[in-house]
Amino acid sequence: MAVRKPVRAAARDAGNAGLALGFCRDLAVGAAPDGCESWRGAAHLLKGFSIGAPPDGFTREGQNWGLPPPDPLRWKADGCESFGELLRANMRHAGALRMDHVMGLARLFVVPDGGKAAGGAYLSYPLDNLLASSRSNPSAPNAW
Repeated sequence: MAVRKPVRAAARDAGNAGLALGFCRDLAVGAAPDGCESWRGAAHLLKGFSIGAPPDGFTREGQNWGLPPPDPLRWKADGCESFGELLRANMRHAGALRMDHVMGLARLFVVPDGGKAAGGAYLSYPLDNLLASSRSNPSAPNAW
């Protein structure tokens, strides 16, 4: 909360200096499992899995990033409102938002807890619903 006032002022100053978009924020593919975002949104996270990457020529074992994935059934059940809340929070003082691993809106590679990435699989997400939620974001009316 204490950060909002200086961030708001910096965004205003950027606009006054001629930076039409102001800040460009970065939205990570996931949040630390022991962080505030995961604690607050625990009901919308899939238990027993972590986000990762499959084995490939770059990483033969694959990757486990230790980040809990969103539960696609919960997102769909709430009309992707929790995703919309995440976007609104990140766009509050920004003119642009870079989404890390944006293909994760369609699918994420998940690894079972305690397992190796080679035992993971892709999990589908409600892409159309997520895109609709992002388009209806009043914090970024010109996002599309």
